[in-house]
Amino acid sequence: MDPIKYTAQKLLEKNKLLFLFCILFIMTSLFLTCYVFFFRTVTIDVTKHIDIEYSGESGEATVTVSNNAYNLNQRTQEFLDSISYQVTPKSKLTNGTKLQIVAKYDENLMNKYHIKVINETKEVVVEGLPERFNEAKEIDADFQKTMDVFANRYFE
Repeated sequence: MDPIKYTAQKLLEKNKLLFLFCILFIMTSLFLTCYVFFFRTVTIDVTKHIDIEYSGESGEATVTVSNNAYNLNQRTQEFLDSISYQVTPKSKLTNGTKLQIVAKYDENLMNKYHIKVINETKEVVVEGLPERFNEAKEIDADFQKTMDVFANRYFE
């Protein structure tokens, strides 16, 4: 066999194999990209990024709950924006009260975007609310002296 034809034939086979490998690589990359961004099931903890805000003092406080989660994936963010929370009890809160927070979300979006939801409910104990004194005797003596000093400065 002619060495030039033999070299040309080897080069042709080599190019065909390289072309086939590149096509397979591109197809595999596209498939993996589609899977990762569109078909993979994403697990989301809907109570992980909640923001609990109390207003008022112990015995008369109310609560509002919101979700401040942000995700770069627009599909996931659309689902996160659909979440709302129901809190029981919502008013007349005192320190030590147990709150039950239940997440409500759009189930159509959950199914459409292959999202698996975990931790739909969460229990939280109310703490840190300001306490009102029933009588002046309950106020610490050092605190009363400090308040007297500030009051006298104000009147002077």
